[in-house]
Amino acid sequence: MKRRDNEWIDHRYFRTYSVAARLTAAVSDPYTHLPGVESLTADGDILAFIAPWQSDTLVHKLARWVADDMFLEDTDGPYISKHDLGLGKNRRYLPVDLCLVAYGLSSAPGFEVPPPDGYYENVSTTMKVWRESTNVANACYDYFLNDIRVSQPYEVLLEAIGDEVFHVVFRNRELMFRLNQFLAELVQEIEPEMLTDTPELRKQFTARGDRLRRSKPPARAQRAVFFRDAGLCVICGVDLTGRFNILTAKNFDHIVPLAAGGLNDVTNLQLLCQGCNATKSDSPTGTSRTYPRFVAHPNPKPNAPWK
Repeated sequence: MKRRDNEWIDHRYFRTYSVAARLTAAVSDPYTHLPGVESLTADGDILAFIAPWQSDTLVHKLARWVADDMFLEDTDGPYISKHDLGLGKNRRYLPVDLCLVAYGLSSAPGFEVPPPDGYYENVSTTMKVWRESTNVANACYDYFLNDIRVSQPYEVLLEAIGDEVFHVVFRNRELMFRLNQFLAELVQEIEPEMLTDTPELRKQFTARGDRLRRSKPPARAQRAVFFRDAGLCVICGVDLTGRFNILTAKNFDHIVPLAAGGLNDVTNLQLLCQGCNATKSDSPTGTSRTYPRFVAHPNPKPNAPWK
């Protein structure tokens, strides 16, 4: 059967792991690593996160947020130098422009960073230090805000980075738990007045307005979680594939319960057997940190050196 392009990701790995690392750091200090995130509840932007079972998951959204902030930080430098053979000199570019070229979204960088601008200051009788002015950074900032950020290729670039980051981190259930735990706190901070004033937001909540409505995971979400968790209960490890016992029921559990502000999002699902699901219930205990190995360890002792 011919491969369908919408089922595959063409990884370019431009900052994929850097964005993933910042998402990981954000779980312990979200307001530092996700600047401006407090606006989600203040401005009602939380609505974009709570619609059930979006293909554009929580991780996709936060990855785009982080990538955009990193590109914004780049406007202060350092910049990337490329040697121009035709002119015999180096040109400086913003990483975002080179990234657009690398992803096939631009034929060439659209902006050349101006030459360094500043002056040497005497700090001692034998030493001078270069003091850079803000002129170059301001020019880069204006270009990024007025040309890059409003462009369609940049939106496509952020979507591609979001897909790559999701592909890399989705298997990490602990990270999924922590990110969803943070969003759950924001959901619980939604004021009743906001629900009253925003009908589109209100219909996502129960009649009491204390949690999101329960919504059955669609088949695509169930398949994604089933294969990510290898058809095993993530807590006790029992086989839920049905190959050996067709009576073993599989349950798709909200890692952060709806009662605790959890989202109806594929990143907030895990595979449990019926017994473990009943034990967990609405307890916000999260998920396990154990995963099946791809290759068996040659020594069963956890701290023993490899042979």
